[in-house]
Amino acid sequence: MIQIANFVERTISPSLTDKDFIKTTHGGNNPGIEIANGSCLPNCTSYCRGRWLEILRGPSRLSGGNAEDWWNNTADGYGRGQKPKVGDVICWRKGELWNESDGCGHVAIVERVKANGDIATSESAYGGERWRTRTYTKKSGYYFAPGYEFQGFIYIPVTFKAEKKKYSTGTYKVMSPVLAVRTGAGKLYRKKKWKELTKDARAQIKALNNIEYDGYVKGVEFEVTKVKGIWGLTASGWVSLNQCERTGA
Repeated sequence: MIQIANFVERTISPSLTDKDFIKTTHGGNNPGIEIANGSCLPNCTSYCRGRWLEILRGPSRLSGGNAEDWWNNTADGYGRGQKPKVGDVICWRKGELWNESDGCGHVAIVERVKANGDIATSESAYGGERWRTRTYTKKSGYYFAPGYEFQGFIYIPVTFKAEKKKYSTGTYKVMSPVLAVRTGAGKLYRKKKWKELTKDARAQIKALNNIEYDGYVKGVEFEVTKVKGIWGLTASGWVSLNQCERTGA
C-alpha cells in the first residue's frame, strides 16, 4: 500500500469542467457512463470513480457495474471490511444481487469519520442530485433508505500522511477540491471571504465552478511570492501548498 499526501475532504460540488467527472470520450478522465453533454454526473458509481481519480491522481480498478454489485466484485483486489476510513467507498444493495430490475443499490465516498463511528459522505444520485453530502450513523447500521441493505466498505489502497518537503516561490495549481485562503501562514489565521480574494482569483473560481466561494477551488492557478514552511503567500492571501502542485518557476 502506497502513501500519499494528507486526505482533503471534498466539501463542494465538482466543477462542470473537472475532467475527473467528465467521460473519457469527451476529453475527460472518467470511464463511467455519460449522463449528458459528456458529464458522468449525476450518477453514484461514476462519482465514486471520479473521486478516487481525484484522490489517487490516477485510475482505479473500481467496478463498471451497478452499485450493489461492487461489494462482491473482489476481483478488483481492494480490501473490504465493516470499519470506515476516509476515502473508502461505502456500499448498499437493493433487492437481489446482479439484478438491476429490483434496484441498483448505492455507493458513496467516506469524507469524514467521527469518533463514534458515524461518517460524512460525498455522493451523487442517478436521476437526482448531481452532488451532495450526507451523514450516516453507526448506530443505525449506516442506514441509507427503505429497501437498502448496508454491505460494507471498499478500502482505498493508500494511507495518508503529511507531505514533508520544501516549497519555493513560483506558479502553483490547486489540486484539492477547495483550498482556504488565510490572513496569515497557519490554520489559526482567519479564512478570507469571497470579496477579499483578488479579481483574477474570483474570475478563475467562477469559470471553474460557476459559484462564489470563500477560497480557491480545484484548478485555480496562482503565483507564490513568499514561503513559510508549507504556507505560500499569494495575491489573495496565504494557502497551504501541500494541497497544490507546482506548475512553473
